[in-house]
Amino acid sequence: MENKNIKLAIFDFDGTLFNTMKMWNGMCGRYLKSLGKDAKADIDEVTSKMLTAEVVSYLKEEYKLEKDENTIKEEMDKLIYHFIKNHVKEKKGAIEFLKYLKKKGIIIVIFSASEQEYIKPVLEKFNIENIIDKVVTCSEIGLDKGSVDSYKKVMALFGKDVENTVVFEDSYRAIKTLKEGNIYAVGIEDEYENKNISLLCDYYIEDFTDVERIYKDISSGLSTRISPSRVNRI
Repeated sequence: MENKNIKLAIFDFDGTLFNTMKMWNGMCGRYLKSLGKDAKADIDEVTSKMLTAEVVSYLKEEYKLEKDENTIKEEMDKLIYHFIKNHVKEKKGAIEFLKYLKKKGIIIVIFSASEQEYIKPVLEKFNIENIIDKVVTCSEIGLDKGSVDSYKKVMALFGKDVENTVVFEDSYRAIKTLKEGNIYAVGIEDEYENKNISLLCDYYIEDFTDVERIYKDISSGLSTRISPSRVNRI
């Protein structure tokens, strides 16, 4: 019998639904190179957990950029929007999977560390704005994905809890957070995550193909509430 417990599906954006991690990795280095400056080797690691405004401030101060922060952001945005227009692709089967969930009456939310201004153009490009019920960003709720409360705040927006919510993530850090909060975590493979998430998440997929099987397996897994205790053994 098909499980009916899934009421809310929360999706990370970058690296989970779309290949935009390719955009963010090396972005600061490419921008600095366009200015004739060499980026430090750890720049991606240093900026990966920063919000956009923090990245801009960091670049200006650390690399002594003789531009105001608005100009830096505008110049970086040109690189970002060029990538969105010409290079962004969906993770294999992602849009079909979203449409399948929508037909099931499941609330679909994007929860991302990226800002709305970088998510909206992608949704428009693939014509899926009407599939997504809401886009929520970390900056809007004031918490990052290292906090269990960040996910619970998103659930609360729709009156849902861990018993009827599944979350799709590609990040080891985010999945570890989910397991600490006893939140059902679906891990998706991404080339830019260098830690093995397959042993940590409740259910692991390489992509979103085989839609019906994925949905059936996740529904079954959510109903049995796999214990998060495995996180302590990783």
